[in-house]
Amino acid sequence: MTSVTLRNPKSEDGEQLLELYKEAFGIEEKNWDDYVKKTDYDYNRGIVVCEDENIVSHARSYDFKMFLRGTPIRVGGIADVATLSEYRRKGYAKLAIQRLLQNDFEEERGGAILYPFLTEFYQKLGWEAIGTDLTVYLNPRMVYVPKLPDSVKLEPLRDSNLPEVMEFYENVARRKYSLLLRSKKHWKKRLKRQLRNIVIREDGRVVGYFLIFKRTYIIWEFPHWKGRVVINEWMAETPNAVKAIFWYIHSWINTTTELLIRVPSLESLPFRLFLRDNDFKISSNNGLMGRVVSLEGLFSNLKWPKGLTGKLVFNVKDELLPQNNGTWELIVEDGESVSFESKSNVMRKDHLKMDIRYLSGIVFGSYTAHMLYNYGLIKVNSTNIREILSLWEKAFPKWPGFMFDTF
Repeated sequence: MTSVTLRNPKSEDGEQLLELYKEAFGIEEKNWDDYVKKTDYDYNRGIVVCEDENIVSHARSYDFKMFLRGTPIRVGGIADVATLSEYRRKGYAKLAIQRLLQNDFEEERGGAILYPFLTEFYQKLGWEAIGTDLTVYLNPRMVYVPKLPDSVKLEPLRDSNLPEVMEFYENVARRKYSLLLRSKKHWKKRLKRQLRNIVIREDGRVVGYFLIFKRTYIIWEFPHWKGRVVINEWMAETPNAVKAIFWYIHSWINTTTELLIRVPSLESLPFRLFLRDNDFKISSNNGLMGRVVSLEGLFSNLKWPKGLTGKLVFNVKDELLPQNNGTWELIVEDGESVSFESKSNVMRKDHLKMDIRYLSGIVFGSYTAHMLYNYGLIKVNSTNIREILSLWEKAFPKWPGFMFDTF
């Protein structure tokens, strides 16, 4: 009879882990110790599934904080989920993920985030997509930008101006997106991977930045190689900061035939204002997904819209974390949380009923409760349906989630 066990990996598992990582992710390291050193792999945050003591599946979690609706909350970042090909479809990846979520629950993390290899797989485990991850492909020769005003300057992003950029990033993250909190060490590690890092100033103040990830040569056009560049992260908070990004893109016209720029939405950059032709391509990729982990840890720490007063009662079904199952009641007065608790005896009316996936979608801003109700994906047990949905809409308005980080 086959024996299946779960445990933390150990340094002596290196040979088996290297085999699994090479098959799943194609890493180039020749020994596991090199990979550990390169990635700061933490054995205590990894889980392996063993079949008859042989490692057949793996997953690990990072300890992050992220801004969710302007509030910093603790989240686990699920990554490196892999199963050896001959052991797939046995539910081993699910077992590893469930153990990581249990650990996150016990450590009182409010949520968990990940970049999926297959969105449907994680939806069934309670995750929901946050925002979008779009890439726009265009030729720099298409770009037209009037001369930048003298008040706008571009400069390299260096250690000396990093504190200003960090403050700018945090202000935007709190106000606008669901983004990771980045330490100085995190920033430096990220910047080290880029080809160029540019700060945008207007009247001396940081109003934007962008990171050029890489440049690859793709074709030969006599007498020069022509290449591709990728802007995989940017922020621009004034019209002139946006113009500065397009102005810089145009500077690549003599050496580049294709530029890729990641955007949270097509409305985030007004491409048509600065292109001579609208013949550009767009692709969408699996973007960030979010999941509620500890209902109490999350709802007790979120900040609520000023003026919100009411009682939100909801029933949740969570297959992986049964601690979340049941009926919960949140009471808020004028934007301040009064109480959040599990209710064993609640009337069958005036509450929402939903799967943890759809609650995750509401909390992380993918959907509103009204939208999910209209499509029959959640239920409202009440004769005052409009009033209940309106309260949830005030508590959880749609929020544009987008994250540039990978992990």
